[in-house]
Amino acid sequence: MAKLMLYDGDCGFCTSSARIAERLGTDLETSPWQSRSDLAALGVSPERAAETLHVVDGTDLLLGHHAVARALRGSRPRWARAIGHAIEAPLVSPVAAAAYSVVARNRHRLPGSTCQVAR
Repeated sequence: MAKLMLYDGDCGFCTSSARIAERLGTDLETSPWQSRSDLAALGVSPERAAETLHVVDGTDLLLGHHAVARALRGSRPRWARAIGHAIEAPLVSPVAAAAYSVVARNRHRLPGSTCQVAR
């Protein structure tokens, strides 16, 4: 089954983040959602993919901070895997979800971004 991270290829911040995941050696294939013709088969809508990071891991579909955590848990460096596990710890997960939401809403304002998202 697929092990895939879908990011917004029209967003410079998102693309930079995907490149970091690749440099960390994540076990996921990284792909901009805009280049995929199989989104429906993966259970992903273009509208939702434009808003949040998606990870398809076999039959599991993870979104937002859960997707970030999964990408980090599949990375080579031990410290990255530890952060991936920490993101989903019961006391940390709500904070990580809120932080992800703030970043996602403001990604067009972040360094490296080319997003022209109107909010």
